[in-house]
Amino acid sequence: MRIIFFLILLLLVAVLFLITSKSLNRRSKFVVSVVGLALLALATIFQFWENRSNLNRVDLLEAFSQGKTLNCGKFEVNATRFNYEYGTSTFVAKRGFNEVAGVKIPIEQCSNLKDSK
Repeated sequence: MRIIFFLILLLLVAVLFLITSKSLNRRSKFVVSVVGLALLALATIFQFWENRSNLNRVDLLEAFSQGKTLNCGKFEVNATRFNYEYGTSTFVAKRGFNEVAGVKIPIEQCSNLKDSK
């Protein structure tokens, strides 16, 4: 994704400097270049943050699938009492467990991994 942003920015800079001085002065070209670089930096930071968040979700889901217990706030989530819903990225309580009936926990609330015994 960063490569695409870089290529778009490179194309933008090339077009800016190929435009004659009559259309845009140096200051305008500089301002547009700085704004383009700022947008590229923000997109790169966002992409990095999303990748890190996605890796955390994958790690949590792998642990859940391996039978480990996840600590999700005040609930301990495991495959015995919860199912994972991929569409909403939440853990949903299974039927038959009254103490967690109707509970839906977003995976973002889960952080600590515990080995189940």
